[in-house]
Amino acid sequence: MADVRPDRPGGPASDPHGHPDGSPDAPAGAATATGVDTRDRPRTGSSAADGGRPAGEPGRSVPAQRVLLLLAVLLPVAVVLWRTRDAFRYYQDDVLQFAVAQERGLSWDLLGLDVFQHFAPVNRLAHLVVIRFSDLSLTFGMLLAAAAVLLLLATTAWLLHELRVPFGRRVLGLVALGFSITVLDTAVWADAAFHILPALVATNAVVAAHLRAATTGHRRWDALAVVLLALGTLTQERVLFALPLVVLVDWFLVGAGRPLPERWRRLRRSVPTLVAMTVVALAAAAYIYLEYASGVSSRPSVETTLRTGLGALTQGIFPPWVGVRLTALSSLQVQLVILAGIVLVAAALVVLRRRNADPLAFVALCFVMYFGFLSFSPILTDELAAATALRLHNGAYLLVPTVLAVTSLTGRRARRPAPDAAGADGSRRSGGPWHANRTWPVAVAAAVLATFLVVMGGRFTDAQWYAERNAHAYLATVSAGQQTWADPEATLVPLLVAPTVARDWAEVYGRHEFFLRFYEPGWVPQELGDRPVVLDAAGDVRPVQLRTEAAAVDLAADSCAPADRSQLAVAAEVTGEPLFLQLSYTAAEPLGVVATPDAGVTQDAAAVGNWEVPLEAGAHTVLIPLHAGTVGGVLLDWTGPSSDRCVVGASIVRPVFSGADGGTCTDMDRYGLPLATVPCPAGSSR
Repeated sequence: MADVRPDRPGGPASDPHGHPDGSPDAPAGAATATGVDTRDRPRTGSSAADGGRPAGEPGRSVPAQRVLLLLAVLLPVAVVLWRTRDAFRYYQDDVLQFAVAQERGLSWDLLGLDVFQHFAPVNRLAHLVVIRFSDLSLTFGMLLAAAAVLLLLATTAWLLHELRVPFGRRVLGLVALGFSITVLDTAVWADAAFHILPALVATNAVVAAHLRAATTGHRRWDALAVVLLALGTLTQERVLFALPLVVLVDWFLVGAGRPLPERWRRLRRSVPTLVAMTVVALAAAAYIYLEYASGVSSRPSVETTLRTGLGALTQGIFPPWVGVRLTALSSLQVQLVILAGIVLVAAALVVLRRRNADPLAFVALCFVMYFGFLSFSPILTDELAAATALRLHNGAYLLVPTVLAVTSLTGRRARRPAPDAAGADGSRRSGGPWHANRTWPVAVAAAVLATFLVVMGGRFTDAQWYAERNAHAYLATVSAGQQTWADPEATLVPLLVAPTVARDWAEVYGRHEFFLRFYEPGWVPQELGDRPVVLDAAGDVRPVQLRTEAAAVDLAADSCAPADRSQLAVAAEVTGEPLFLQLSYTAAEPLGVVATPDAGVTQDAAAVGNWEVPLEAGAHTVLIPLHAGTVGGVLLDWTGPSSDRCVVGASIVRPVFSGADGGTCTDMDRYGLPLATVPCPAGSSR
């Protein structure tokens, strides 16, 4: 973890923001003529032996402060683990990355995978680790997400330390960040945790390393910052914003209250580093654009981007900090009133202390930078503007800049206390009240803030995390029942995973015949036997019977003809999912088949929509999922040897839940959700 030494201004007699003379315009870390920031050097009245503490400061305060800072980093991680223990899930983008990871392994096909125009090898690699070493374990993924939260807080603590943010504000800033609902909502979804949090960690590290170079005068820290920027681009493209953040932090936070010429001098000293970062950033941006974004023809309009930004600023970013997540944006008039209120509060802070204009300008420019980036998003449309504005994941990128800005705000000018009776130099007696007056009020304030955020987080998760808990329970149940559904003596009739795991474009990866390979690599549905079962909507294994809906007839004169395609006709259309082709065949060698259902398919129709089903050699009967609401015929596209292969019989069947009394069964939808009761198939033993 970062060095969490207490800040070292000149003791209680100094300005709380590190201004040795208490002046509102004095720099937070004065630079010498050699360009070395002197903030890290002991002030007058301290000694090297005590680590630069003000003279007379009790030694026990330092470990107490370090413990409090450590708790501010670790306790939020514990809360994240507690909150996500029954809600962490794999969803949508995750299943695509798992599919490529399982099929291609550690390869550029995986690491360079384009998912919504994102270049994110770190995210892809995390999915490979999950699928290879844990077989889709929810606990393993949750621990990876918690580790990312830990790194986020540790690098934020480092960044606050390098900015010499006072101890109390440092603790409260970490508490506000770590216990925030935005962090919680990011950590509950694997793809968001693996995509967003590492990018924030990398951005923090780049800026902190640069500040460390200014503090120590060692250029190796600047070299490290350049390397971290290059490596950070492997998390995602937003890490490139670390470059402008370095400039903004130098200008508005480190340079808060300084004259403009002094700010320019600091930037000029950083020119070699900024040039190196610019080269890295331009090269990365050019590659990402050419390989991932140049072919995108649709971009949001300026009006859409502005409406999204206004909605995020007024109602999307800040309410979640206090446990409120809006489901819809207010009218434009209400948003403008809120915006006016924000401007008035900012103006009041500037009137209170002129130097507050700098951190306020910093966070405003960060907002414009991160939300202006949405103007390049191909998925931001007029219809999605409100949802994008209220999406917590977009606001996650403003978390650390907001903490930096708020902890840099100041009130009235600090006054020097009168020297106490201990000595004319203003030092306090060893063992005096400094420890109680400094550390415990911070601890109490941090505890109150943490309690409030935890309570608000509980209200938020109770109200909002239905889908997350449903997906978690489903995946946990499927994993627990693996020995049953993977038993060779059972025939699993493949349905679909819960829509809280995969839906819409990702639904194809959520079909059981494909998805269950994540738990059991190489798994395929078994030959139809006497124990057909399904995974129902909750993920439980349940016995079913098969009801024949219609016979399917091979239109070829010879069902054993060595053709690459067979066409099966159904006398009358069958409607309502789930539907399966029950196929009996003989084959001399193993082969595969792709079934394409449709209402009235023709011989030249394209084969689309379903995964290939592997078929063993010999005489067998199998169930092939059709994933269609209407079936009037089926095309079979064969792969492998076409000789010595015959279609012996075929029919369209539907699974129904077996009844306890043997006479009444229950229909189901394509997810395995029970519907109406129906008569059981006559004479069915399955």
